[in-house]
This record gives sequence, C-alpha cells and structure tokens, in this order.
Amino acid sequence: MPPLDLVIEGGDVIDGSAAPRVRQDVGVRGGVIERLGDLRAVPAHRRIDARGRIVAPGFIDAHAHDDRLLLEPPADRHPKLMQGVTTVVAGNCGWSLAPLRIPFERVPPPLREFIGRDDRRFARFGDYLAAVRGIGPATNAAFLVGHTTLRAQH
Repeated sequence: MPPLDLVIEGGDVIDGSAAPRVRQDVGVRGGVIERLGDLRAVPAHRRIDARGRIVAPGFIDAHAHDDRLLLEPPADRHPKLMQGVTTVVAGNCGWSLAPLRIPFERVPPPLREFIGRDDRRFARFGDYLAAVRGIGPATNAAFLVGHTTLRAQH
C-alpha cells in the first residue's frame, strides 16, 4: 500500500457524532480521511504531532458576510481557517455582491457599504460564482442571493 499523504498523530478526535473523544491517529490520502487508529507503523509523506490537541471536522459558519473575503487569495493564515471554519454561507441579511447592475450612486447606503467601491462588481450571479471559483477560496462556500440586492435593481 502506498504511503499516506498525512498522518495527524495522537490527537483527541472529536468526530461530530456526539461520541466521546478518542485519542487516535488520523490518516489522510488525497484530501480524504482514509484510516483511523494507531498509525505509527504506517508510512506517510508528512506527520503532524497533535498530542494535547483536538482534531475535529471543520466548522460551518452559517451566517457569514464573507462575500468579498471569498474573492481574496487564500493564504496559510486565512482568518476563517484560523478559527476552524472550513465552510461559509455567504449572502446573508439580504445582501450579496451579485447581481448588481445599477450605478453605485443608486445603491442603498447599507448595501453600498457592504459592496465597497472597487471594480469587483457583478451584473450576474454566475459571474460572481465564476470569480470565486477562479480564486480558489480557502474555504468551501454556499451562497444566497440577497433579497435587498435584488430589490435594489428594481
């Protein structure tokens, strides 16, 4: 069997199922958890010592205002990842960056503050999604189309 890409060693695994935490190793291949248990003898390209730490699935931020943050290049110290958040839901409170086709001056003031005054304006929601995909954001994302953004068009 080929080596695992990564083994996270000796952490307290909390799997989100409400089961008690278990001290064990986590083996990853191709971005997918492949093995759990004592993996000391299993070859791996990289090992991380997690003793004294919690190993858990990423958290979901179901009410994020990260529409613009998703357009920033990912980095090792991305603010959401530093909090353990791996998935965000953007487009909350009725505001989204797209679709927005009206001149900036006609945008309602609260929405104007949210969208900012830069060149990243999107007439179609699909254009916004394509821009996010092109960046390759640091987190997974689900999107809502803001009802205030839609009303501002009319």
